[in-house]
Amino acid sequence: MHCKLCRQEAVYAPLKFCKEHFLAYYEKKVRTYFEGTMVRNARVLVAVSGGKDSSALADVLVRVKEDFGLELALFTIDLNIPDYSSKGLEVTKQLAERLSLPLIIHDLKTEKKIIPDFSGVEKPCGACGTIKRYLLNKVAVENGFDYLATGHNLDDEFYVAVHNLFHRSVDQLRRQEKILPPRKELKLAGRLKPLYYLTEKENRLYCLLREIPHDVDECPYSVDNPQVKFKEDFAFIERDEKRNLLKSLRELQQPAPVLEEGVEGGQLHACPSCGFPTTSKNDCTYCGLMHGMKARSSGRRRRQETHRN
Repeated sequence: MHCKLCRQEAVYAPLKFCKEHFLAYYEKKVRTYFEGTMVRNARVLVAVSGGKDSSALADVLVRVKEDFGLELALFTIDLNIPDYSSKGLEVTKQLAERLSLPLIIHDLKTEKKIIPDFSGVEKPCGACGTIKRYLLNKVAVENGFDYLATGHNLDDEFYVAVHNLFHRSVDQLRRQEKILPPRKELKLAGRLKPLYYLTEKENRLYCLLREIPHDVDECPYSVDNPQVKFKEDFAFIERDEKRNLLKSLRELQQPAPVLEEGVEGGQLHACPSCGFPTTSKNDCTYCGLMHGMKARSSGRRRRQETHRN
């Protein structure tokens, strides 16, 4: 397979991009995110775990930071999970050195509990997520950062959207945003998700092509994580379909516009032919079908009569 832009060998089949054009596409997606969110001249704390998503995020942010006036630093939490956390911690150290960024490490042993203390509960991932969200925000606020950037990707956001739809969590759906502004009065750092429209596969490929250090091991406690199973079950859904769902959700979060007559889904009015309600500009759909059939029938009869004469 060849790149659709330059005919070099393609490395990414879904878009038929070679290495050069895939990396340009990836970086452009992140630039478009910052252009759309209007984030400028901000101090951003980048949450890193050593995994592909956050490692890719840290690298690409370094590449765009000058254009948007971003001051970056990395932050990681040592969760103290045996045979797992130490690997991720080592990767984050390598990443910080490679990118020449300061790294803040928070050892969970300084708190009252570490993640293995929750291994006996039904959903240790829930407790882990709560702890990480709290500490990420706390460290960002206490160190004067405007925003906290995370590696949440398209697959993550698609899962959250569908999960909330299935469980009728309407309030959660309304709050699902790709950016949240800082609220200093509440000690709440802003949230950035620059990889919002990039997939896990794209993040993994970016790391491989850039030779970015990242840990490929899965957390031992995530074996029964419903999000992992969901992603496996819905792997057949295309990238563009996931993006369309998220974009549709964002449109639904906006106030409904008042549509004029004649606009699909607009105000009802009487069909000029039959008098029954329609939103069509002229005849209702039914009358359009019937009149169209009559017109075609009349045309056929006229052609037949002409032929006979």
